Amino acid sequence: MTVRVAFQRLGPSSAACAPQPARLCALSRFDTLGEVHSALQWWNGDGLFNPLCRLRCIPEKRYADIRVYAATYETEFSC
Repeated sequence: MTVRVAFQRLGPSSAACAPQPARLCALSRFDTLGEVHSALQWWNGDGLFNPLCRLRCIPEKRYADIRVYAATYETEFSC
């Protein structure tokens, strides 16, 4: 299963030239990704399938004004 989480870019991607508030806002996306991971990692759909396990979480190439991360989880259906 792949979950995509998108964020709007608020300014330049270079940390060296970004003001402190912009850097904090940009870094907050990792807090959101962590919350999504905490919600899904080892979740088993109330016993409908084996627990989810994240394989990867990588940024996808998109237009300049959005940043998309694709988190891929694996599971198996239990009988």
